[in-house]
Amino acid sequence: MIDTIRSCIRVKSELIPLIEAKLNNHQVFSNETGEILSQYTRLNLQGSWDSNISIMIRDQKWVIRKIDNKTKCIGKFKFKSYREIPLLEECDPYLLIEFSLPKVTIGVNFVNTTLCQDILMLQSFRRQLQKSFGVELPYIGVWELERIDVGNNYFLGSNSNVLYYFEILKMIEYPRRKRKAHHYQTGIFFPGSTTVFKMYSKWHDFKVHDFKRFANRDTEKAKMVHALTEGILRHEVSIKKRQLKNLGIITFDDFISKLEIDVFLNKEMVKIMNTAEMSRVMKRDKVVEIIMQMKKVKGKHATGEVLLAVWDSIVLKGKEYARKQHGKNKFYRAMAFFKKNDIPLTGDLQEREKKVAQIFELSSYRKVSPGMLENYLQIVNL
Repeated sequence: MIDTIRSCIRVKSELIPLIEAKLNNHQVFSNETGEILSQYTRLNLQGSWDSNISIMIRDQKWVIRKIDNKTKCIGKFKFKSYREIPLLEECDPYLLIEFSLPKVTIGVNFVNTTLCQDILMLQSFRRQLQKSFGVELPYIGVWELERIDVGNNYFLGSNSNVLYYFEILKMIEYPRRKRKAHHYQTGIFFPGSTTVFKMYSKWHDFKVHDFKRFANRDTEKAKMVHALTEGILRHEVSIKKRQLKNLGIITFDDFISKLEIDVFLNKEMVKIMNTAEMSRVMKRDKVVEIIMQMKKVKGKHATGEVLLAVWDSIVLKGKEYARKQHGKNKFYRAMAFFKKNDIPLTGDLQEREKKVAQIFELSSYRKVSPGMLENYLQIVNL
């Protein structure tokens, strides 16, 4: 399914003043049923969870300027041997628009939609924009993509299963992005230069970011909608402009013809998990043998018992917990020892944990069924 879209829409110059004037007066956006789901803003969205619609009028764009070897500077940019540099240049006015497609059309993003449904929702969104501003906007296929988020929702049975899933992921090392993985109790986040991959509990996300928006209209309906998110795990990938360019995707038509969403999501998941060190485990007895061969290593507190205690803490509860529990000095001395002696920071899991890890393999996830959309629409239309 498609979620957040950040797009550049080319419009005629004479329409810009009309849009700007209307933008000053329009505070809310309603879908085709007349239900108000979002508000307009001239600021960047605060995150992928933001349900507002960001519309900014721009007359400058970044371009890559090719230069020859003899050139030493262009404007205020100084360089030695670069052949290309980015420059901000003036251009014809255009709209830079960012919005969560499912949230501005149906209100939520925890129901899976097909590509055909996404296209219909985007067409509906375009019609409502035209109605709001009284102008004709270009066909959605020629909208230029700056970023697009795609995702899927999976049903793991209960919130406790979702949270335990993240506890397991905390025990894994990710060599490709190990300095960039951000672990939270209710999710995990992998930023990158071309894509951003994240998984999170939809129940907790809805409680923090969406519940109040629904409760302002009807508290009881908000509770019923929130209950639908029980046990839902969401996978989401933000595809940045650099990666879109690498894939040969400039416009929305390119996106439809060149990218299979499910295939791309699975590849991103496999790319991260295949490089994880989950399989490279070491039994505790082996670690004890290596550590205890040295009665004492260089350093006042770096005894074998301390090293083993730090290793146990990392394996069971993660590096952040171990650092706070044992203090920075002991923790970093132990980390240096583990690296020097090639001791992996992943221990042998108990049989129950191994089974749970197998249950949560991507291939065994059960996608949220299409019936979830019907259940949601029944609640909001009560």
